[in-house]
Amino acid sequence: MRVDIPFSIRLPGSALMALVASIAMPGAAQTPTDRPAPPAFVDEQGEEVFGPGYLPDSPDDAGEPLRVGRPTAGFQVSPAAGTRLQAELAEAAGQQARRPAFDAFPIADLPLRRSVRRSLDLPPWNGSRRAAPPVPAGAGVRQEMRVHFVYVGQGAGAILEFPCGVAVTDTGGEFGSKASDGGQLFVDYLDRFFAARPALNRTIDVLFTSHPHMDHLYGLSRIFPRVGPPRYTVRNIVDNGQTGTTGSLGAQREARAAARAAGAGYSAVELRNQVTATGSTNKVIDPFRCTGVDPVITAFWGSRNEALRSDTQALVRQYRTPNNHSLVLRVDFGKASFLFPGDLQKEGATDLMAEYADNQAAFDVDVLQVSHHGADNGTSDALLRFTSPKIAIISMGDRSATGRGSAFDHGHPRISAIRMMQEAPAIVSQSRPRRIYWAADKQEAPFRKVAITRAIHATGWEGTLVVTARTDGTYAVASAR
Repeated sequence: MRVDIPFSIRLPGSALMALVASIAMPGAAQTPTDRPAPPAFVDEQGEEVFGPGYLPDSPDDAGEPLRVGRPTAGFQVSPAAGTRLQAELAEAAGQQARRPAFDAFPIADLPLRRSVRRSLDLPPWNGSRRAAPPVPAGAGVRQEMRVHFVYVGQGAGAILEFPCGVAVTDTGGEFGSKASDGGQLFVDYLDRFFAARPALNRTIDVLFTSHPHMDHLYGLSRIFPRVGPPRYTVRNIVDNGQTGTTGSLGAQREARAAARAAGAGYSAVELRNQVTATGSTNKVIDPFRCTGVDPVITAFWGSRNEALRSDTQALVRQYRTPNNHSLVLRVDFGKASFLFPGDLQKEGATDLMAEYADNQAAFDVDVLQVSHHGADNGTSDALLRFTSPKIAIISMGDRSATGRGSAFDHGHPRISAIRMMQEAPAIVSQSRPRRIYWAADKQEAPFRKVAITRAIHATGWEGTLVVTARTDGTYAVASAR
């Protein structure tokens, strides 16, 4: 017997039809009067969730297969060992074909990455962390990359500017408030970014979508219009391997199809197709080949669609939110490192920490994009210890908007999350001059002043933030206002 998603609110058929009309085809023109309708199923915080009749599938073609990741922290797995582990996974799961039926094996029987050390005859994890490798000879410590955390209202979107190309992870943004059109804010900034860098020829080397929620993919409708060519040249597209015909699943599917029709490479990052505690990569996820210091992009986590077909009600409940299916990205540039966890919530993060317990150092980073816009369900002491960030960036809206999907509506960022990042036992380790900003105790509550003394920055407080990372592992954070 399959278990239905609990704790969801079913909207009337008219709302569902409006949802399909407004966001299932992301290329449709979006104007302030043509905004996405409320989703068919929402949780207690008003966010779109999976439910009966709205469940994700895997894409028919997952694109470029996942390969063994090689982040510059933690242990390494050789390509030969990775190939052997991939074969073992296929045999254990009974999936000689790439896309088996979801009920071909119970989720409890899926091999876990926590067993990789034993499989490779490696010593047990002892808690030590391996530093990033030295900067290559002749590269120079002043080689830089920049990450533009774009203000998109209540949402997320970032541009990663490398010496040899551009990546984008999520495209914003706020969509329910009359105050902000986050998707338009994102592409407006990206237009200005390319105008100032004509040599880039309006080309995105890889576009990542962490998970199907409109506040992370609203800009896709501007990048891939229904009529005419894409707004930019997109060479590769990566998502969490969830697809459907309506809601945000439909928006993700249509963007994927539009990118591939224009010649882009594609890769789906699904948890069941990852086999080592070093994460996954391939030529789509990491298409860069920079001279001197070459960036390294590694994908972790991703969709766990089979959990939604489980007979275990607690597991179904845990994964009913797309947040816990977030694609998690690690980016290394010499000794500099970033982690982009999407909207992974505490329950998903707990599973991630267990799955990758063999290789905790792979998550030891300097710059952390705070999960779920600073919500109290996206930050924990355990996750802060796991990642040990020096700098934290929160992508969220400002306090001027009060409509559906705004920072006020969600109560982001939460005072409890800010406190967690600044108080023992686990904190953001670098400091900054004391500033007074604002945060909330709960949804739809007046914002209160908060004192910030650690290196915590937020787009809702400071506007678009540009983090300059150097190959020697030093950083500078500046507002683009």
